[in-house]
Amino acid sequence: MAKFFGATKLIGGTAGALDDLLHTELTDGDGALVLDAVNNKAYKYTYESSNSTAESSPDIIKPDSNTGDGRWVLLDVYGDDINANSATLDAATISALTLASGASVVEFSTDDTLAGDSDTVVPTEQAVKAYTDALIPVGYFSRPVFVYSDTDTITIKAGMYHHSGTKEQMVYWASDITFDFGSGGSNSGSTDLANTDWFYLYIDDSAVVTAGTRVLTASEFIAVTTAPTWSDTKLGWYNGNDRCIAAFYTNGSAELVEFATYGDTFVYGSVIQDRANADLDEVWEEVTLTIPFFSRKAIVEYQLDDNGEASGARLRMRPKQLTEDGMRYGYTVIANDNALGVTSVLTNANQKIEIVLTTTGAQLVRLATGGYYFGMGI
Repeated sequence: MAKFFGATKLIGGTAGALDDLLHTELTDGDGALVLDAVNNKAYKYTYESSNSTAESSPDIIKPDSNTGDGRWVLLDVYGDDINANSATLDAATISALTLASGASVVEFSTDDTLAGDSDTVVPTEQAVKAYTDALIPVGYFSRPVFVYSDTDTITIKAGMYHHSGTKEQMVYWASDITFDFGSGGSNSGSTDLANTDWFYLYIDDSAVVTAGTRVLTASEFIAVTTAPTWSDTKLGWYNGNDRCIAAFYTNGSAELVEFATYGDTFVYGSVIQDRANADLDEVWEEVTLTIPFFSRKAIVEYQLDDNGEASGARLRMRPKQLTEDGMRYGYTVIANDNALGVTSVLTNANQKIEIVLTTTGAQLVRLATGGYYFGMGI
């Protein structure tokens, strides 16, 4: 395979000169590029091993080490495009580019799979981008721990998310972020806190674009009441190009409900009553649990009060969409007996469950939600 050499002057027999290259290392068809910064010219040569023409620089150059045949033959001259640090070539076909050290480069490749596994091929920018994009696990996240700070402030521990927004990229933060809710808080686009409502925390795509970095700060998050929708393409919960990462509930005073999180579990500081202590019979009754739109699993506190009935009663629960008998959770066996417990319950896509008692009577049932599970993609 032909080789390609570089030089900084034509002749002189000194280091850096074309005629200083040893003829014993040259073979027919080798190429050379001489970057003459002094005269602002670049010279392109090919080596002809059988050429014995008398030296006439710059057209014909004989290696000083050669006493017989073998000459560098000028192919082209590029002028006024070169300075001490760079050169511009209008057009050149080079078999191999050899620099001062390292591997020779024989090709600039558009193969975006990098299947060649070569030490002599350099991929183009587009090929590298396509290759690295394919490595990004769509929908990936390392969920942070969210910490309650006060009635309108949370702390977001370190985390990472694949963000399929204006730009496909992994975004992350490696230290605690203090996020203040409301339009006067960390992001002016946030909705002001209101009574008994869900506030969904998103990675703000427009803010990420403006920041121009994958490392997020408080300004790149936004909290609004608009619920996300699931994207099969992005494998996450999104509102447009904003990726949802959590949701927070407010009380009747427009203050964040206290909470604690770890892993996939979000626990409220106090339970939220979703069914007052009231009579329930043998007819399935629908109850909507206080969990965010993206969640399908709730932590439920139940209380079954026999209320003076002599017969025992069993409480059953099931997701709204099911039609079978559901699971038994509470059981009373004597008059004025109570059953109290905490369990995890699946809901339908509208956060609804159904409950029923196995006995008709005066028994009372109360349900309260104590938290939710994040679920897939969030």
